[in-house]
Amino acid sequence: KARFIKSDCPDKLCIKYGWVNNCGEMAVCVPNKAAVQIKCEKEGNIDAISR
Repeated sequence: KARFIKSDCPDKLCIKYGWVNNCGEMAVCVPNKAAVQIKCEKEGNIDAISR
């Protein structure tokens, strides 16, 4: 779980985005060239099921 809490960017969109919680979810502050991404390394994840 992560979020931006302070930024000097003009629109503060990165702060307004709020918490990132899920695997692969990302919040980005383009003016500051900063990003936060949740990385998960779980064994046995299922990518797809087909019949």
